[in-house]
Amino acid sequence: MSATLTISGSRELARKLEELPKRVQRKVLSQAMRAAARVVQARAKALAPVDTGLLKRSLKIRAIRRNRRGNVGVTLSTRAVDFGPAFYGSFVEYGTRKLRGRRFIKRAFDESKDAALAIAEGAIRVGVIREATTA
Repeated sequence: MSATLTISGSRELARKLEELPKRVQRKVLSQAMRAAARVVQARAKALAPVDTGLLKRSLKIRAIRRNRRGNVGVTLSTRAVDFGPAFYGSFVEYGTRKLRGRRFIKRAFDESKDAALAIAEGAIRVGVIREATTA
């Protein structure tokens, strides 16, 4: 599942962010995306079906590799990358032929995206101010 939050609005904030060096821009944006993802993560943990609690504990926020355009992002997923003990996270989320998907991560995003967006905007604002004053 891929979901995108687009922050638009304050032109002055965008201009101030653009004035910062690229490395600092990525740092500010990465910190803001992580802060926003924590809101979605908390909601996903609340909605996750619990049998042993392993799936709930395995929900982690990870940075997405930057692409050539310099996009920064994060993803919320289970530690199923190495097919560890919570490998079944995608089965629970999307379902199988015999199991209907619970869609708890999608519901968590849908329910908390407005709060996550507000937190991301605030974190960007704070980060820009912090970096502009230290530069």
